[in-house]
Amino acid sequence: MRIELMRVVSTALMLWACVGCSGDGPGSSTRSTALSAANASSNVAVQKAASSASSSTPGAQTGTPISQPSGSINVASYGAVGDGNTDNTGALQNAFNAAASSHQSVYIPAGTYNHSGTLSLNGVNVTGAGSQTVLRATNPDEEAIKLGSNSTLANIETSTRALDRSSQPDAAAIDVTGSNDGVSYVTTLGAASNGIRLDGATGATISSNLVEGTNADGIALMNGSLNNFVASNEVYQAGDDSFSDDSYTFDSRQDSGNVFSHDFALANAYGRGFALMGSTGDTIENSVTDGSQWMGIVVGTDSNSRTMNGSNDTVSNNLIVNAKGDAVDVMNPGGSLSQSGAGMNIWGNSTSGSEASVFGFTPATNLVDRYSITSYQPGTGDGSHNGS
Repeated sequence: MRIELMRVVSTALMLWACVGCSGDGPGSSTRSTALSAANASSNVAVQKAASSASSSTPGAQTGTPISQPSGSINVASYGAVGDGNTDNTGALQNAFNAAASSHQSVYIPAGTYNHSGTLSLNGVNVTGAGSQTVLRATNPDEEAIKLGSNSTLANIETSTRALDRSSQPDAAAIDVTGSNDGVSYVTTLGAASNGIRLDGATGATISSNLVEGTNADGIALMNGSLNNFVASNEVYQAGDDSFSDDSYTFDSRQDSGNVFSHDFALANAYGRGFALMGSTGDTIENSVTDGSQWMGIVVGTDSNSRTMNGSNDTVSNNLIVNAKGDAVDVMNPGGSLSQSGAGMNIWGNSTSGSEASVFGFTPATNLVDRYSITSYQPGTGDGSHNGS
């Protein structure tokens, strides 16, 4: 599968990437040229985003497969077969459980491993061969992979064929629910709900992942998620917000202390690039949102969605390009929009091509029902970028 993504982040910044290409990395030569131009830009936000993008390429490693780490358990020893047909739920879970008991890590070699049920990781580190290792979920209404505590997932591609948004609350591709977890260099193609969800997670690091074609938010935090670090990820064509942290009145506790840094939100089909609704003390910094269907970045309180009152969030040194609503807004209880309030710290952001500039709030162009801005589209609309 080859997907080429074109991202225009300003006239100085054009990033190309492709999933499943050979070579050193996605679109490496064009990407390098664009990043060099971006680093020469006078825009601080562009420079910082380019610096982060230069250091690594998000998603599972392409090219030469990653070898099995010494001392790890190979899932083939437990009967897992990467033929794209066999249901490997039991075999993979048995390997994970054995590794947790023996305090070993798990290696999944190249291949496509179908699984009809949820794969649970509890106290185990799992790595694949890179983009050649595909975990294909065949039941999109179930969470595909669930991380308990002290678990990591790296260098794997997840795939879910889901053309519609699921009504099931747990239909995420990756669900992080414990403490001290990590998800890195994972490519997530398709999900009936979120691509990567943090549900009550604490102290997780979600870094250098590529999430594409989800039917709900790309990377979403909720239900009392605390002190998590979400960095250097790219979300492309999410079906709703690209990145979100929402605390609802019916949640057990309020989300707090989460940091989004050097992330890219690109061409979502509906919603905002970044949305912090009901959280407190969160940060969005040095990130880029391009082509958001509503606001580029919004923080505060969404009374219509019954969120808690958001406060004391920081939005700094971000670049907002071609948002169909305001570049940066604070949503107040009751739904009014402003550029300040609730102790929010908003500074150093830049914008181009958005409906209104940063701190350029215009009620006539912003107090618009969100459904009139763009009709709801599940994921990419036709599922062409979902898992196959």
